[in-house]
Amino acid sequence: MLDKIRNGLVLYIRLGRIFFRIAPIATLYGILMSFAAQALMLVSFLLPLKIILLLSSPELPGFLPLSIQELGKERLVLGLSLVTVVFYALKIFSDKRVVNASVYGADKVVDYNNKLTSFEDQDSFSRSAYKKYVEALSNALFVLLSFCLFLIIYPDIFFVIIGFLFSCFLIFRYGWKGKPGVSEGVVTEYSSIISLLSTVGFVLVFFFIVIDSLYFLSPNFLVTLACLILTRQVMAQLSSFLILTLFHEENRGKVEASFFEKSSTLDYPQKSRIGVWGMLAKNDPYALVSDFVYEHAGVKVQRNSISWKQSGVLNIYLFRAFSEGGRSFALKIFGRKQKSLALHEASLLYSVDTKDGLPAPKLIATQVVDGCHCHLFEEGVVGEKPYVRPKVLEKQLLISCIKFRPDSLLVEQYKASRGMIWERLGRRELDHIKLLSRDSDLSVINDFFEIHGDICDVISKLPMYVNPGVFSQALMEFYEDSGHCVLHWGKWKLLPVGAGWPVDDVEELECCLPSLTSIREEIGNFDFRHYRVAALYFAIVRSFEMERFDDAIRLMSSIVLESKDLCH
Repeated sequence: MLDKIRNGLVLYIRLGRIFFRIAPIATLYGILMSFAAQALMLVSFLLPLKIILLLSSPELPGFLPLSIQELGKERLVLGLSLVTVVFYALKIFSDKRVVNASVYGADKVVDYNNKLTSFEDQDSFSRSAYKKYVEALSNALFVLLSFCLFLIIYPDIFFVIIGFLFSCFLIFRYGWKGKPGVSEGVVTEYSSIISLLSTVGFVLVFFFIVIDSLYFLSPNFLVTLACLILTRQVMAQLSSFLILTLFHEENRGKVEASFFEKSSTLDYPQKSRIGVWGMLAKNDPYALVSDFVYEHAGVKVQRNSISWKQSGVLNIYLFRAFSEGGRSFALKIFGRKQKSLALHEASLLYSVDTKDGLPAPKLIATQVVDGCHCHLFEEGVVGEKPYVRPKVLEKQLLISCIKFRPDSLLVEQYKASRGMIWERLGRRELDHIKLLSRDSDLSVINDFFEIHGDICDVISKLPMYVNPGVFSQALMEFYEDSGHCVLHWGKWKLLPVGAGWPVDDVEELECCLPSLTSIREEIGNFDFRHYRVAALYFAIVRSFEMERFDDAIRLMSSIVLESKDLCH
């Protein structure tokens, strides 16, 4: 983390040269207003304490000037209360000035560079980064001036804080050597760690003040109280400065693309790719696969029996390994931003027995390596893929999925954590499609939403099945003992039978119903029209999600005709 802080400080120097050269007034004004806001906030916090002390004392303190004492206690308390409100209002005003200065300064720098937009939402990011830079410098200014004040009125506190900061430096510099996992965790959770250390530093100063007051000669009570409050602000501003510095360093690519003339986001790889490629480079992917298989399957595989398999899905990496005994394994590595996919896949494959018919290899183990989720599968006997047209293969896999009956626990867990398909359309979607539709289509839309509740009741009673969600050819494999299998279940859904089947070929599902009923008797309890309605409804939902509203209206017309007898 120290390296990132150092790099962030260097970046601040470079940014300062640009900001003070192109927008000097806005930058300086923003820093001063931000500093004023911090000072006003501190005063607004101190004055109520002073008011409480005045209210609790029988008379005014003798050290107050005679002109103030002549006002009387009540007038003084009311006056200080009014001043507190004024100071807080000025603090809010200063915050607004900081925002305005940041918008003006950031826009001026971006316009000066005269570059095309480099990434999405660049305007708001550049303004936010500029504002954070101004706040960071004002935080640093506040800390430096506070240190000078400590040296004048209470030098011991200054040395306690410096000693604490030096101790933190030593811990971060030498404490994590030989422990890359701990060091990486510190970098990942830097915000919470810095905030925690800020609190620890304040508590340390508090204990020092208590001991100094009890056993040594400390300043008077008011000075001690003011220094304690100022210490809390100093630690908060220092932690804020470090967090903002690390923010700019983490987003260096976007910062430089926004404010530097000859930089682009292409100069810096995305974080997710840094995570995956950094992990693979550090661990040696082939050694990682070999060790993973041996640790979780107890089988040794040679390096030359390991190969990389193209997944065809962003941030999903596959490796295959063969043992001398003829067993085959697949290790799937998820990018750091694919954590939700990894957990969703594991929640399914750990809870089912793939021997019951689900077209998936057996999941042996899961493990997190340097922040990347890894899943180890034991495959069947891998055979050469016979050529099957993609649409035909997709329907074959859907039939295999429908044959598998998900247990009631899996169904209840899915319903509790994810919305079912019949919960996807509501008043908002109706309003959206009415805004864009032609007058001639309104009758169809109104007819559909009039019976929408009845349609949902129909499809919610149908048998459920597990749909893979992704039918990528690269993520399918052919096993001689079980046929085609899907290797990626990170986007699986629980759907009513019929949903997910291609609408244009839905009659083919009718031909498969007898064989499906022989395996799952509950499928035969419903007429084929129920499954056709489910297929049409799923297609309508997908059309809404893809914003293909003409297709949605066409499908609405079909489902209204199909549902008349079922819903009445």
